[in-house]
Amino acid sequence: MDLDQVFYALVIYPEEKAKELWRQRRIKALLEYLAETYSQRVRLTFHNALFQIGFLVFSFWVLTSTRGLFGKGLVMAVNLHLLKEEFHLLIKGQEEELRRWLFWPVKQEVSFEGQKIFAGIIGLVFLGLNLLL
Repeated sequence: MDLDQVFYALVIYPEEKAKELWRQRRIKALLEYLAETYSQRVRLTFHNALFQIGFLVFSFWVLTSTRGLFGKGLVMAVNLHLLKEEFHLLIKGQEEELRRWLFWPVKQEVSFEGQKIFAGIIGLVFLGLNLLL
């Protein structure tokens, strides 16, 4: 799920230090740099509310049409990863950071209460999807 960090730093909004580390083939140093500067990238492809809703629909399709546990586990792990990051920001009360990170594609301002409701609904849907395992 964090590949969007790499695409963001190397392709979408190229960062000079990331490009230099990539050119030098210092992959470990590049990953460390991306981890250290994680919070600076907010318009990520996979980390937003619209992607999360679409991915939940995709997850329902995978869970109802796939017999293998690998595919089911993979989509549930992605959903859990996104939820973990959301709840982490909610618990810390980082309202503005969550809004910039999760709701950037939404044109309307989302209040902190709205953010809590969204995360709660997504959490309940995730729990419901677990019943399909």
